[in-house]
Amino acid sequence: MSALLLILLSAVLVNVVVIAHVAAWRPFVGVVDVFRSAASMALTILIALPVTTMLTYALSHGVLAPLGIRYLHTMAFFAIVIAVTSLAELTAPRVTGLVPARPGFLVLVMTNCALPGVALVADERARGFWDATFVAMICGVAFAALLVAFAALYERSQQADVPRVFRDAPLALITVGIIALGFMGLTGIVRE
Repeated sequence: MSALLLILLSAVLVNVVVIAHVAAWRPFVGVVDVFRSAASMALTILIALPVTTMLTYALSHGVLAPLGIRYLHTMAFFAIVIAVTSLAELTAPRVTGLVPARPGFLVLVMTNCALPGVALVADERARGFWDATFVAMICGVAFAALLVAFAALYERSQQADVPRVFRDAPLALITVGIIALGFMGLTGIVRE
């Protein structure tokens, strides 16, 4: 029990240091135009998510499953995520005209759990290739909408008269918690 508490305490301390002191890991802090940065990241995810899911589904069901090496799918999926995000970073400015605002943009997109998470869920639950692609497109649109909504919340919180204790990370965490509770209300609407 004490080992679990020690792990929990160290995780909390590491997360507090990351949230409070490493500004390069926060997508909106230090950015002049928050909405332009959010739109750039959202469009990159909209490009990368369906492509990643299509490639991982095809690899998993077309190569790994027939060869009996499906246990390698997580490693292969992350290799595809790295390749697709690199290509998305190169193509997004040419297609959309939006240039990533930060040098750590590629790392931020690459370490985003939406890419491997949607790919793994689509691989396990999708009934076919087009079903997996459709799920990835819907998840990409939902992620983009949430990212723009959080950019708007960030802008409003910067302009609001918030007590000093609640500024920045505490206000963001409380807001995300309330939004998560709202989304939990949608649980069970669609039955599998």
